[in-house]
Amino acid sequence: MLKHFCPWPNCHEVIPMNQRYCEKHMRQYAERQAHRGKVRQARYNHDVRYTRDKKLHVFYNSPEWLQLKQSLINRYHGLCVYSYIVEHKIIRADEYHHIEPIREAWDKRLDADNIIPLSATVHHGVVAQMYKEDKVKAQSYLRELLRQWDKAMG
Repeated sequence: MLKHFCPWPNCHEVIPMNQRYCEKHMRQYAERQAHRGKVRQARYNHDVRYTRDKKLHVFYNSPEWLQLKQSLINRYHGLCVYSYIVEHKIIRADEYHHIEPIREAWDKRLDADNIIPLSATVHHGVVAQMYKEDKVKAQSYLRELLRQWDKAMG
């Protein structure tokens, strides 16, 4: 098996080629990456959420939103509607997506029929699709998923 030196500064440990770092430095690397992620998230929160999108930040922490979110969790049993209807999988909903974004339809921010629970993975895909392809088509597809859920669940 081919081997190489751990690339960590001043480390002379010989490791297999399929490893990035030796065990000692792999832990340090993972800790550093986790810390960087936290720093990035904190910077994003400060620069975007709390400053540029302050109105949205206030909304998502409001008692009205938190109450609506809890009712949606109860209504959809905490499940990702897309995963349940399309993929026939039971996946927990991590995010609650406004079909018509609240930046564009502020008056629909508390409309339960404008919100679909999705897993984080599905949510990222839906948002990407909405901005890459036909937004209206994607919105009507999400509404159709909600109709299918209501039909299936009564």
